[in-house]
Amino acid sequence: MNREKYFICIGTTKSILDGVAPRVGSILKNMGYNVLGTSKDPLNAKTLLNNYELIKNIESKYRVIAVDASTGSKNNPSVLTHVCKPCFPGKGVGNDLGTIGHETIHINVFKGLVFDLEHLLIRPEENSGLSQNLLKHTDKLVRLCIKYITNRDI
Repeated sequence: MNREKYFICIGTTKSILDGVAPRVGSILKNMGYNVLGTSKDPLNAKTLLNNYELIKNIESKYRVIAVDASTGSKNNPSVLTHVCKPCFPGKGVGNDLGTIGHETIHINVFKGLVFDLEHLLIRPEENSGLSQNLLKHTDKLVRLCIKYITNRDI
């Protein structure tokens, strides 16, 4: 197996919070990294299954690091969690979409927020005070994740 990294960034762009990983994917791709899952071509519950064979092919050739938004847990105070285990996309909302990758970077999107289920439903095109605050929050998370992966500021 080629030890070169390949990032698979999972999430929908229809939600501000779940769209964090595709935004990370877009930036990494622009920086020259191998990436599947960007803001332009997101990997969400629908498209993951359509790309399953491609993903398994990538996994056989590269060291795949899945990047996914997470609701985190009360026991884990971290904003980013990097584990040497596959990602289970959709698990937090009760979906079984299989496993992705060899390692996973979880981005705890609720860290620093007062949790409210309506946060999950806010779309990027909404122009409210809450949506603007969530966009600022996710901008910080995206920058932090890029810094963690590349050791560079954006």
